[in-house]
Amino acid sequence: DNRINLPTPRLWAQQADVDAQGVHLKGEPKMIMDSTGLWWVTSFVPDGSLVEGPEVVKRGDWYYLFFAAGRFCQDSYSEGVARSKSIWGPYEKLSVPLLSTGLVGAAPGGKLVGPGHASFPAGPDGQPTRIVWHASIGENTDRHAFVDAMKWTEDGWPVVDFGVGADEVLV
Repeated sequence: DNRINLPTPRLWAQQADVDAQGVHLKGEPKMIMDSTGLWWVTSFVPDGSLVEGPEVVKRGDWYYLFFAAGRFCQDSYSEGVARSKSIWGPYEKLSVPLLSTGLVGAAPGGKLVGPGHASFPAGPDGQPTRIVWHASIGENTDRHAFVDAMKWTEDGWPVVDFGVGADEVLV
């Protein structure tokens, strides 16, 4: 929700029914998260902090709201996560990025810049075990996809294990 160039974008959700005739929205949209408190995030809007590309994953009692943040293809682009016991929030944000330029390292050809816009494929048990993300090799817009293992801390936050399954996906 940054149609009016707000410095603090918001993510919204709305219940819907889907049938053969299409999608039918129910009730009113609800703001489930905004970009406040994300100290590492920047935006192309002056004094702003951009969030985009949300994906919700349920694991145990928690709903995890993953989101891309910052200026794409630049070192401020990242992936963040927030969690809630209800899909409608309120969402508690992890205080550090899940993926950032400073965390991901390098690939043949240079430093990985601007990682984000991730997906979280499920393993055989239906739970996410991998993270698929993109980044540029060097400071450009030539993004590549990468896959790493995703693990969970004892207190239930996701972490990326860059040492396991760190493969560039060639497409």
